[in-house]
Amino acid sequence: MASDTVLAAEAEVAESFASKSLLGSFSNLPIEILLEILCFAGSLSQETYRALLLTSTTIHNLTRLECIPFLTILISKKNHLQPFYSWLLSDEALAHRVKYLWLAPDTSPSKIDDVPLVVVCLCSCPNLVSLACSGAELAAWDSLSSNPKSRAHITPSGGFFRHPSLKHLTVLEYDQWRPHRNSSLFAQIETLHVIGCRSRGTRFPCEGLLRRILPNLIDLSFSVPHGVTPRVDLMARGDLILSPKLKRVAFITRAKSGDSSTLSFDSSLRTLFGHRYTLFYRPKRWTEMKIWQADCFKSSCIWTLQRYEDREPRS
Repeated sequence: MASDTVLAAEAEVAESFASKSLLGSFSNLPIEILLEILCFAGSLSQETYRALLLTSTTIHNLTRLECIPFLTILISKKNHLQPFYSWLLSDEALAHRVKYLWLAPDTSPSKIDDVPLVVVCLCSCPNLVSLACSGAELAAWDSLSSNPKSRAHITPSGGFFRHPSLKHLTVLEYDQWRPHRNSSLFAQIETLHVIGCRSRGTRFPCEGLLRRILPNLIDLSFSVPHGVTPRVDLMARGDLILSPKLKRVAFITRAKSGDSSTLSFDSSLRTLFGHRYTLFYRPKRWTEMKIWQADCFKSSCIWTLQRYEDREPRS
């Protein structure tokens, strides 16, 4: 409890640095301590990072590059995509320091015109550690990574197709998609989280994923859309569950306690996965984006959610 209080106090102080001059007595701190405080402040949010850059030339020069590896970058609206791309192109050193990226500006199938720009953004960030994006864009990037002949049609020269540090992947399933059959990207993934959608044309989970064995996959989790029942039969016939290092499988629901459809697939999945399986409940305040952000710096955040079976039934 005491450590939480200290962290909260540090966060409050750090954020205040972004709204006023840090010169004076504060600038007398050793540069290592000053930089650590500024990096903590800049990593709290994109807004705080931008505010720090505007504080002074000194603070701008100290934080412009140093904060990026600790910042979760969220591109969730279409009108943010082009400015983000321009920002990446403005300085290769900035792009190479991006590690945590939520890149889902518009995941509807009708926005296929956004896919090339999203792929170019991904190819500009070779040191990603954790990525969240839609299945369509991920499949396009994966295909290009695995098929060098097609790269010139979509990406500028100098793009990166190998992301050796990328181990944590979140996929938003808004359309049918599948990993490339010779995918080097999926061969290195250790944690995979799949967010389903309520679409009549998309079965959950997508069958293309279930047909792949991921050799380094350790943790697998699925967020079940409201009113959708997972296709347990597809999972049972697929190869994904045969991934040799798979230790834990989680399904996450927002359904009320005692919901008949949830209890039905819960029983089937428990039979399929045995001791590796857990069903969790996601409170409304915990959005998918917040879970992803927390998981970037607190490994296995999903497995800290409340177990569905531990919730008290509502009358």
